[in-house]
Amino acid sequence: HGDFKWSNVLVVQDAAGAPARVCLLDWELAQFGDPAWDVGAALHAIIAEAVLGHAFPDGITPAEASASLGAIIPTLHATHRDVWHQYLAAAQLDGAEASALLDRLPDHVAVRLIKSAYEWSQAEVQIPRRAAAILQLGINMLRQPDQARQLVLGLEGSASAPP
Repeated sequence: HGDFKWSNVLVVQDAAGAPARVCLLDWELAQFGDPAWDVGAALHAIIAEAVLGHAFPDGITPAEASASLGAIIPTLHATHRDVWHQYLAAAQLDGAEASALLDRLPDHVAVRLIKSAYEWSQAEVQIPRRAAAILQLGINMLRQPDQARQLVLGLEGSASAPP
């Protein structure tokens, strides 16, 4: 729907002991579009929240910031896979259609990361460390989407739902 963010998420518990349902609500910008944009938004939000919650100490070099971010990313893989597999199940996608969507996903996540880096920097005199880190991550993902799918998103070989 073009506007995925945590404030548009509703968790519904129908009955005690029943599994909760997660719903996206916000029809303000409802439109037809590439589902990779919305799935990418969900994965981007997971990365952005982790980066915002991570401490980048004063005086850290760009290389140290990159290494620090590199330590965060693998901890997000299980959550990325869960979002991906839940989407596949809900959309009833598999095979070639799921693979094609998975192929587009790194680019959509990367563009959203670059957009966030810009937004986080707008009112700043100098680019914040967090913004620089996700900007570089987004650029790297655009340059090497196959590696990004595996190393950043943890989705290599995940075009079908888990057994």
